[in-house]
Amino acid sequence: AATALSFSSFPYQPASASDASTTYASPVKAAKRSTAYLVDSTIPPTLIPYRAQREAAILKNLGMGSGTPKSPFIEDSINLNNFMNKAVFGSVDAVRGALGGVSDVVLGGGGGQRGGNDDARHPTFLFLGADFDDSYTADGNVYADAELAASLLSDVCKPKIREGKRGNTAIGLACVPKYCQDILDEYLRSGDDGDAERELLEGLRAKGISKNNDNDDSNSEYDLEIIRRHIPLLRFAKSKRYPLLGLGPDPADLATVSEGGLQSLSPEKREEYVVDARGFIELTQDPAFKLYTEKSLLKDFKIPRGNSVDGSGGKGGGGSNSKNDNEDVVVAEKQQQGNYFARRILYHEACATTTARWALSHGGDSESLMIAVAPIKDVRFLGGINGRVPRICNYLLANGGVGSDGVGNASGESNTASAGASGTVNMDDVTTILLNPSAKETLSESKFLRLEIGTSP
Repeated sequence: AATALSFSSFPYQPASASDASTTYASPVKAAKRSTAYLVDSTIPPTLIPYRAQREAAILKNLGMGSGTPKSPFIEDSINLNNFMNKAVFGSVDAVRGALGGVSDVVLGGGGGQRGGNDDARHPTFLFLGADFDDSYTADGNVYADAELAASLLSDVCKPKIREGKRGNTAIGLACVPKYCQDILDEYLRSGDDGDAERELLEGLRAKGISKNNDNDDSNSEYDLEIIRRHIPLLRFAKSKRYPLLGLGPDPADLATVSEGGLQSLSPEKREEYVVDARGFIELTQDPAFKLYTEKSLLKDFKIPRGNSVDGSGGKGGGGSNSKNDNEDVVVAEKQQQGNYFARRILYHEACATTTARWALSHGGDSESLMIAVAPIKDVRFLGGINGRVPRICNYLLANGGVGSDGVGNASGESNTASAGASGTVNMDDVTTILLNPSAKETLSESKFLRLEIGTSP
């Protein structure tokens, strides 16, 4: 038998044939990592790993309309936030019982799964945040995010209530403006060969959607190349007979706001994109939203190329470096930042409004499921498109303003508002999944993901 002294100083080095007298341990094997994690609402947040089997069960429950409870995940063996709970309540079991237990929190069975009237039918919203890039998290594959999205949705849409013929499930694309809806409808009616995707892209190009480059900041929300990278997801929607919806506002209107702010937009356009004007304005004064604006939304602000104002007076001019010139630079930059802020919140509000209208008007005899795909920056930290949906839904329900959502389903039919949801919609009805996120995409300055910015995970 080998003794401890007979082991090599490098115990995990494979033994060579010429060194038969030395005993080696088995080579190191990397641990099998989970592919999905829940970011819960404890302070600080906890990343809770899910194995493949548990992940599939959770996704299927989302398809059944379970939503995602936003109460903290209390499990003493996973997070260390319970030591204060022990001091206050005496034991972690008391806290766990008050919150309905681990399985209830994760899978949504009982235990305060949703707020409001449990008997009421609620629409369910699933936001997929993806940048469709070729970063290392996507293994250099520009289609990796779309393929992952299609794989996840295969589990989400397994329940029978998600059959395409029921007309209660749709996939919305924040990368496509609403006025291109006819192009998406034509794609769904086309065949399954490669010509369908080519004709889709050509149709969008004819509508004014082009490929962006580093010198063009005027149309950053819509990029033909990014849409092309959605193809695996588009094919999934066609195979399931799900409607594809363009969610975004007209790029010409976004350009108008970029130049002159929201006040430069016509009243008719503002009413089209912002149905809850009072809530839209009040949100900008909310302390949590102000923190989101500072810590997330404005982090992506860049002075548009060709409009930069330098310290030598004006745009590339040869003026003096006087105090007045410096003050003009500051004022100009603040105005550009303000217009950028207006553009972003209009884009978020318009996408959320289209999302809410479809979900409320296509419930049928069961809960509707609205799946929206958007860039990570527009759904992270629940401050973008996803965070606005409950407010808009409740406004539409309270004011009877659901009406027609302006888009059809895969069969060209349009359902009425009376077939939609009842009760109220809250944040538990909104689930957000980030696909292949990198630390940078979550605004982390380290190599680890950033889980919160002081508002909520």
